[in-house]
Amino acid sequence: MKETAARAAADAARRELAAALAVLARERDAKTQFIRAASHDLQRPLQAAALYLDRVKPGGRAAEQAPSIGSVRQALNAARALVAAMLEHLKLESGAVRPQVTRVTAGEVFDRVLLTQGPAAALAGIGISVAGRGLSLRADPILLARALENLVANAIRHSGGRRIVMGARLRGDEVALMVVDDGRGLAPGDEARIFSPFQQGAHVGDTGGFGLGLSSTWGLMALMEGTCGVQPGLTRGAAFYIRLPADRADPVAGVRCAA
Repeated sequence: MKETAARAAADAARRELAAALAVLARERDAKTQFIRAASHDLQRPLQAAALYLDRVKPGGRAAEQAPSIGSVRQALNAARALVAAMLEHLKLESGAVRPQVTRVTAGEVFDRVLLTQGPAAALAGIGISVAGRGLSLRADPILLARALENLVANAIRHSGGRRIVMGARLRGDEVALMVVDDGRGLAPGDEARIFSPFQQGAHVGDTGGFGLGLSSTWGLMALMEGTCGVQPGLTRGAAFYIRLPADRADPVAGVRCAA
């Protein structure tokens, strides 16, 4: 009997060890992939900045040099955005992010997103409109804005459309925040994988990025006990949602949406 128990305990220990080794292997592979993706994607804007900088000649006329200087600035801003995405991913992975949940209106969050994403949208010739500003929900305003920024930035960079709508609607005890574009939409199979780290949609092409924006949004929602995903069939483009608890003290939240 003792020998059987000892053998069972040894088998259980071996299984636990194998599982632990598998987890370590996955973490090692993920870190290797992260470093490879970071090195590859950061090289492009930095190389572009170096090429444009070579065109700037000492003593040259300001008007002639302005396009090259502007291109250097754009390339460096792209590199800075990639580094920010990398740091956010590492913070989420390490558990260093602590949400401060409070009452916030959809309009407050939309305004933050318009402030950070409006210039890029204007440069791309994309208009951003909002709806449902008055609804209140429970969230960390800064983290929620960051999650929405990821969705809007994705639409600006990858959708190929000309219009983005940020909206809020009541869904039972939750508020659904939507980011909808009129672009090319998602390819079949994209919905099942694009919220995983280092994954991008099939239509992304060579537009850069780590494939961390949507996974970051997923992680931020998990921190605030919310959900996010794709709403199929809502538009010929892409429609992403974020759902978080409605603020029960909000009189508007007393009217439930049956849809």
